[in-house]
Amino acid sequence: MQPSDLRRAGAQLGVPLDEDQMERLIRYVGLLEQWNARFNLISRRDVGRIWSRHVLDSLSIAPLLRLNGDGQSTPDEKLTAVDIGSGAGFPGIPLAIADPHIEWHLIDRNQRKVRFLETVIAVLGLENAAAYSLDLGAEAPRHLLGRADIAVSRAVDDPAGLVPLAEPLLGAGSRMILMTGASGTGPTDRRLPDECTHRVSAVHDLIIPGLDRTHEVTIIERVRT
Repeated sequence: MQPSDLRRAGAQLGVPLDEDQMERLIRYVGLLEQWNARFNLISRRDVGRIWSRHVLDSLSIAPLLRLNGDGQSTPDEKLTAVDIGSGAGFPGIPLAIADPHIEWHLIDRNQRKVRFLETVIAVLGLENAAAYSLDLGAEAPRHLLGRADIAVSRAVDDPAGLVPLAEPLLGAGSRMILMTGASGTGPTDRRLPDECTHRVSAVHDLIIPGLDRTHEVTIIERVRT
C-alpha cells in the first residue's frame, strides 16, 4: 500500500497517521510477509489482503479506545491496554503505532508468534508495547493484574469464555472491545456468566476500507466491582 492510500484509509477510519506512523506500519507488514513465508503466522489466503483484512481492520477500533462511558473522547489520557490472543500482532501492533500514549501488553500462548512480536517491537522501536507468552486459562500474569483500562481481542466467537479470563487484568472503569467478526456472522448469544463484573453495553458495525462487509465490534463495560 502506498503512503497516500494509507493516509486516505486512515482518515476514513478516523485515525490520522503521520509519516513516521505510516513508515512503521509499512515496515511491520514487510516483517510479517518475511516471517509468514517461513512460519505461517497468518492464513496463506490472507497474504494478498494483509492491509484491508488485518491492518486497517485493526486500526478501525482506534477511535473506540478513547471513548469514556459518556461517549467523550480522551485524546491525551495515558491508558494501559491488553491484546488477548494477539497472534501476529492484530490488533495490538497497529494500535500501538497509531497511539503512542497507550501502553500495550500483547499476550499470546504461541511462543513463535511472541518471538515475532518481540522482533517487531524491537525493530520498530515501539516503546509503548511489550509481548508475553502466556496462557490466561492456566496462569495469571501477576505484573498485569488489575492494571488494564482496556482489553481488546480479535476474531472472538465466544465472549462468554473470554471475558472471565480478561477480567482479572482489568481495573476500575475498564472496558473490553471485542472484534466479534464480520457483521451477520458474529455470536448470536452475548450473555455473560452471572459472576462476571462486565456486561455488553454496545455493538458497532464498522466500515473497513477494502472489505465488502462491515466488522462487528462488541463493547463490554464494567458494571460492578
